[in-house]
Amino acid sequence: MMRIGEEGDVAQFGDWTKRNIRLYAIRNGYELCLKSAHHWSRRGIAEALRTEDYYAVDVLLEGETHVQ
Repeated sequence: MMRIGEEGDVAQFGDWTKRNIRLYAIRNGYELCLKSAHHWSRRGIAEALRTEDYYAVDVLLEGETHVQ
């Protein structure tokens, strides 16, 4: 995940995203696929934009999906 924006927002959003995606895996017993992680983080940014305390961050997610 590549992030750009305000230094504090970038660090906080990256840490928040990483920890919550890991928490999801622990709670549900499986990890999110790349597409699901993208939609989850995008929803988090969209919800934060509707508040006064929003993240000023642009995110680029990259990865590959392994088909079994």
